[in-house]
Amino acid sequence: MLQVVRCPNCKQKLGISDTVVVGASVVCANVQCGTPIRVVSWKPFKIEQVPIEQTRNPSSRPESYG
Repeated sequence: MLQVVRCPNCKQKLGISDTVVVGASVVCANVQCGTPIRVVSWKPFKIEQVPIEQTRNPSSRPESYG
């Protein structure tokens, strides 16, 4: 199943696969945006923008957007 949402920063439509687990980070597919986004919950489906200071940790790299 694919959830379609809009990036909180640039408003581009994003399709997020149900294989992405809660708490995982993905990045916006818009190459000019690249906003890191975290899946907060699946039911109801919610995402949030990850603050840039939380993305600088090399052990928490975002999953590639598919």
